[in-house]
Amino acid sequence: MVACKRQGLVAPKGSAHLDCILIVAERTFDSGHKDKAVSLAATVHNNLPDKTVADDINYFAFCTGIFRRDPPDYDKLLLYADSLITVIEKNKLSTVIADRYIMGLNRKADALFAKGQYTDAYGYYYKAKKNAKENGDSCSLSNYSHSLGMALYKQQKYIDAAKRFMESYSESAGCPDDFTRFYHRQELFDNIGLSYTHSHQYDSAMVYYQKALALINENKKNTTKMKSTLFRLLLSLSAIWPTFI
Repeated sequence: MVACKRQGLVAPKGSAHLDCILIVAERTFDSGHKDKAVSLAATVHNNLPDKTVADDINYFAFCTGIFRRDPPDYDKLLLYADSLITVIEKNKLSTVIADRYIMGLNRKADALFAKGQYTDAYGYYYKAKKNAKENGDSCSLSNYSHSLGMALYKQQKYIDAAKRFMESYSESAGCPDDFTRFYHRQELFDNIGLSYTHSHQYDSAMVYYQKALALINENKKNTTKMKSTLFRLLLSLSAIWPTFI
C-alpha cells in the first residue's frame, strides 16, 4: 500500500481519495508504467461518487502532465488541456485558480505548436502570458515571450519574432543568476540573430551573434556545459558567413 500525502493539488474541496490516487498514478508513471498510471487515474475519476468541479480540474491537470512527457501524445495533451480550460472557464474560476488556468493555456499552446498549428499556438501563448502578468514574475513572463517568439518564427514572421525574443531577454533579468538563465539569454541572442538573418538584415544579425559570443566569454566558468551552446551558435553564424566574404 502506497502512503499518500497532499502535495499542492489545487482543489481544496476535491476528493481526498482522488488526490491520493493521482499521486499513486504519478509514481506509477515514474516507474515506467504509463498505461497503468493512466488507467488507474481514469477508473477512479470516472467512478468517483459526488464528483466535484475540483476533481475534474485535478484529473485533467494530471492528464496534461502525463501526456506531455516522454513519449508525448500531443493529441491527448490537446484534448485534456482543452477540457481543463473549458471546465475552469465554465465555472468562472480563471482568477480563483489562475495557476491551473495558465498552465492549461500554455499546455494547449505547446500541443498546438508541436502539431504545427503555429497561429493557434500563438493565440494561446498570448492568452497565457496576458493572464500570467497579473500573477507571475518577470522570469515566468520571459518564458511566455520566448514561446510567442518561436510561434512567430515558425510562421516566418521573423521581425515580429525578433521583437518577442528581445522582450523575453529583458524579462529574463528577473531570473536567478545561474546556468539556466545564461543558456536562455544566449539562446535568445542567437534566435534574434537567426530572425534577422532570415530577414536578410545581416548587419543586425551579426550584432546579436556577437552579443551571444560575448555572453559566452563572460561565463567561461561554465565551460563543461558550453560545447552544445557554442556548436549551435557556430551553425547560426555559418548561415551568414558568405555574406561577409
